[in-house]
Parts: sequence; structure tokens; C-alpha cells
Amino acid sequence: MAETEDSLVIFGLAIFGALAILRGLYIIAQHIDQQNYERRRFYLSVAADLDRLDKIVAEGNRPKEESIPSNNWAGRN
Repeated sequence: MAETEDSLVIFGLAIFGALAILRGLYIIAQHIDQQNYERRRFYLSVAADLDRLDKIVAEGNRPKEESIPSNNWAGRN
């Protein structure tokens, strides 16, 4: 009788360990998917910025640089 109970405890621990390992693998897979999603969004935003800059260059316009009025900075240095 004791041998059966011991084997059931070992079997239960084995099942618990297997489920814990599977849950860990699932969490790792979600983390990798999230990183891939963020990397793809970053690449798409960079591509959109490059397209916007290419369009500006193709039109012959340059991005306007904001000039700082010198009278605002007088006496601050």
C-alpha cells in the first residue's frame, strides 16, 4: 500500500514539474513574440520616416530648421 502511495506522489510531482516547464516555455515564447512585435513596429516607423524624408528630398524642399532668436539668448552666457 505504501509503495502505491509513493508512486502516486512521484507521479504527481512529475506531472507538476512537466506542467511548470511547459508554462515556463509558454512565457518565454510570449516574451519572444512581444520582442518581435516591438522590433517590427520600430522597423515600420523607421521606414515611414525614411519615406517621408525621401519625399521631402524629392520635392526639393528641406526640413525647416528652427532658428533661435539671438535677442532671447543675450546676456545668458
